[in-house]
Amino acid sequence: MLTGTASSTNSLYASKQRCFLRFCAARFLPPLPAGEVSHLLPYTAHLASQGLHRSTISSHLAAIRHYSIINGHGDPTKEALMLGYARKGAASSSLPSPLREAVTLPTLLDFLSRLDLHSYDDSLFFAMASLAFFAFLRISEYTLANRFDPDQHLTWRGIVFTGDGLTVHLRCSKGDRLRDGVTIHVGWSSSPVCAVSAMLHYRRIASSLAISTLPQAPLFTDATGHPTNPT
Repeated sequence: MLTGTASSTNSLYASKQRCFLRFCAARFLPPLPAGEVSHLLPYTAHLASQGLHRSTISSHLAAIRHYSIINGHGDPTKEALMLGYARKGAASSSLPSPLREAVTLPTLLDFLSRLDLHSYDDSLFFAMASLAFFAFLRISEYTLANRFDPDQHLTWRGIVFTGDGLTVHLRCSKGDRLRDGVTIHVGWSSSPVCAVSAMLHYRRIASSLAISTLPQAPLFTDATGHPTNPT
């Protein structure tokens, strides 16, 4: 079952499963089998009391479902008829999610105006932002929450500069269940926020500081060579 979900999803599930295990331990409940009345409804109410949004509560319940299935207890949410009403109640009592500002070209231009591209850190951040914007990358596709694995994560081998821009090869991603990989084309632009120019500049700065740009090296690293993380 673990191979059926992306590594980022497994990490998210593991975090939420630990929350569930702490909830059970505090109430002297064995975590499995997870019953609707004994576990799921009280846990849903507990999460709602913390002000969590309905979608976040649903992801917690999905993590419990995953935990139950991989431990041979089946899907505890399948016949949980009252759970739907509990979710609706949680939605009506939770605070609205804050709106996220959309990233646009003016946003990138404003970001660029605040940077010093002679600085390695600023060059790194701008290359990440520009490439993510033009290649439509998820944050989990160009940063690392876990240990670096060149067979899964984005490396310099995955970037190929061409006459009309560059290509980004993702070896795996959240939407690539079969691990077929995908290649994304990004073209040159005359804009100051051109992703190709940003990546070439970042590579020059990294090379001048002896930061590895070898094919197997992580694409985005801090000045000490450690892969960047989502935070």
